[in-house]
Amino acid sequence: MRQDQRGTGSAVGRTNQPLSSTLAPDLLQTARRLTGSIYPVPGTRLVFVAYVRKSVESDSGSLPQQLALIQKWAAANSHDIHPVVFKDVQSGADASRPGLLASLQLIRSNPAIAGLVTYKVDRLSRNSRDSMGIIESLVNSRKVYASASESDMYFGTQTIDANQYVSLLLKSAIAEIERIKTGQVTRNHMQVKRDQGLPVGRNAPYGCRFLAKYADGQVKFGFQLDQLRSDSLSITVVPCLSEQRQALSGFAYFRACERNRISPSRAGLFHHVVCAGIYEDCRETGAARARHYKMNNLWRGIQSYVRRLEKSGRLGDLDRDEGIAGTVCRV
Repeated sequence: MRQDQRGTGSAVGRTNQPLSSTLAPDLLQTARRLTGSIYPVPGTRLVFVAYVRKSVESDSGSLPQQLALIQKWAAANSHDIHPVVFKDVQSGADASRPGLLASLQLIRSNPAIAGLVTYKVDRLSRNSRDSMGIIESLVNSRKVYASASESDMYFGTQTIDANQYVSLLLKSAIAEIERIKTGQVTRNHMQVKRDQGLPVGRNAPYGCRFLAKYADGQVKFGFQLDQLRSDSLSITVVPCLSEQRQALSGFAYFRACERNRISPSRAGLFHHVVCAGIYEDCRETGAARARHYKMNNLWRGIQSYVRRLEKSGRLGDLDRDEGIAGTVCRV
């Protein structure tokens, strides 16, 4: 009789407790697996891995702001952030980012980690297929994906809700469209600067130099903007004859290899330019560099010069050149 009363009393005492606390751990895991929900159950305190990303190094405050907002989201939802924060300074168009791959590997290998959290979906990827694939792989691995600033971007069940799926499609597509439009605007802006003879990057393209003019009448050349004083009145891009002569000689080498059906090589190009008596390490920064560094720099520089002329439609001018490009090249 006492046993019945004790059993009845204990059952009544637990009526206000959650069902999960009344089940044995093995039964609870079985119930979660059968109902299709993943570990951990929403509403419990979870551990998330934070991933932050920015596209360019110059955006100095982006990563700390993203991390601060993720931590604020975690505190508001009673979650914890893993002490290791993964970050990338790379375009979202590339899915093979080292920080992203390392975070996904940690999440899948550690059962104590619930999933991945980013500030927004576009921080995860700016390719709609990659975004869908990453989130689907997390869900299939019984993990969670959450967006700290988008309440509807929380995927924690085996079956994704239809409204969530449509919202994810729209947001990932908008992120990809923004990336494409930004790239187009950037390329147009760079082309306008090239047409005006203005610097485009920190380094002058091969065959060119930066020309800086100062208020005191001084003029200074450099292949890096860091080599010039910041108080210049104007900076323009001007031809560098020594590098252009090397590029013309290298172009003759490439043409000779094409005629003779021989694959060009870095060593062959370097040997040809040196034998022509026109080689000069035009971009030496101070200490003398080894031969293989010179070969690699010459190879990359001449190839970039030829590609630039090909893109501008002036590659045929090299074939008609009566100077170095017209000389006999022995390979």
